Amino acid sequence: MRGSLVLAAVLVAAASAFTFARAAEPIYPGEDWVVVAPEKHGFDSVKMAALDTFAFDPKAEFETDSLIVVAGGEIIYERYGRGYSAKMRHYAWSMTKSFSMALFGIAEAEGKIRRDDLVTKWAPEAKSKAWEGVRLEHLLSMSSGIEWRENYEASPFDSHIVTALYRTLPSFDIGLFHAQDEKRIAPPGERFNYASGDTNLFMRALKTALGPSYDTFP
Repeated sequence: MRGSLVLAAVLVAAASAFTFARAAEPIYPGEDWVVVAPEKHGFDSVKMAALDTFAFDPKAEFETDSLIVVAGGEIIYERYGRGYSAKMRHYAWSMTKSFSMALFGIAEAEGKIRRDDLVTKWAPEAKSKAWEGVRLEHLLSMSSGIEWRENYEASPFDSHIVTALYRTLPSFDIGLFHAQDEKRIAPPGERFNYASGDTNLFMRALKTALGPSYDTFP
């Protein structure tokens, strides 16, 4: 299921980037999204049909709950499976990282926070020596240099994320969990390491910076 969600995120991002690079003025959706033919945005309906066949193949070793492709603010493909619909909520998992970064960008544009702020300015819990010199921009680019193992099925008992999600209290703060890490594996900004802990920590920092307005921002 996670694989299908990631596929959807990649397709939306790729389609949007392709279209905005070509369009003079982007289209922003209103209350209801506009559905158009793929050809309007330079896509091939035949290839979209092939995508549909692949994503919803009943003989595949995966299952797709939903898949949507957005180009230039308009929907060019949308389908739901396994009883889901457009009106139903669904776990978005790591797709929310894109929204988190967008929210950070808006807050920075409004002067509420800066990417070159030290992590310790907004998350004083990151008090070990390992966090010295680590800035929010390093969390945004997942290059904090702080150890984080994003293992799942292959090695669940040697995984920071599995520990944070399932082996601690249900309400545990993943950002706080990461702030307590004390091992540096690379200088800040030098090495990319996919880390949900980095994202959760910069969102913790953003929550501190925004204060009471966090829940309704922007």
